[in-house]
Amino acid sequence: MDDFIGGILGIVILLIFMVVGIAFYLLPAIIGFVRKKDNAISILLLNLFLGWSLIAWVVALVWATTKDSSQQQVIIQNHHASGPTSGSAESNSSEEG
Repeated sequence: MDDFIGGILGIVILLIFMVVGIAFYLLPAIIGFVRKKDNAISILLLNLFLGWSLIAWVVALVWATTKDSSQQQVIIQNHHASGPTSGSAESNSSEEG
């Protein structure tokens, strides 16, 4: 009976270590999604495929913790006149004739 309990306890401890290890490995992706980063999917992909190398994991962690760049809104106003303006060549030529 003690062997059975010891075996179950070993499996539970192993599962806990695996869950904690996977969570630590995916920490940059988790941070990216929690912070609602614009590139959270890219952080996840970098973390999944290259996170095993310490350099890429650190890059993903830094990327996940930095602030997104503020987007600038550009407003273009188009003013369309219904007819020729008073300074155009067409209006000047019609006045001469």
